[in-house]
Amino acid sequence: AEWGIPVREEEISLEQLLAADEVMLFSTSRCPLAVVSVDGKQIGNGKVGPMARQIWTHHQADVLRICGPVKKA
Repeated sequence: AEWGIPVREEEISLEQLLAADEVMLFSTSRCPLAVVSVDGKQIGNGKVGPMARQIWTHHQADVLRICGPVKKA
């Protein structure tokens, strides 16, 4: 909830996953990743949603703040 976004971690069924408005994957080694389909079945409207865009924006700002801008070679 660091960015003012409520967070809940729990196990869900495949049916719950497929019924979600938005799905995202998170890991310590990659950027947040929006999921638009699972096993060929569309999640929500099949597009990156507003929550995923908001999280991506916060993540990119944090990376820039912590690591600084990318230096061109």
